[in-house]
Amino acid sequence: MDVTYLWTTSKQDAVVKKAVDLLLQNNEQHNVFTAFYEQRVRSAKGLELPKNIIPCSDPDPSLNFQSASEEAVGIFKQCEPEAEFMPASEQDPDDDY
Repeated sequence: MDVTYLWTTSKQDAVVKKAVDLLLQNNEQHNVFTAFYEQRVRSAKGLELPKNIIPCSDPDPSLNFQSASEEAVGIFKQCEPEAEFMPASEQDPDDDY
């Protein structure tokens, strides 16, 4: 079984549908399942909210989560400016892994 994930920032469904058709045109296997969806992408920047509410942006179209990671670190530093973000846990010498 093969799984292929395609994405685009285009608002036109026809772009991805055409790519799927081209990929499968000479394929002897049958396309069992195809799903198309539109991912909402909003930014939390510029929102006017009470100071005790910290919004997070929706995921962006990339798959590497770089911007989400950077935003998480920024929010953590905003809440806990002196604390280390995700410090390494101490290893117990008696634990065998």
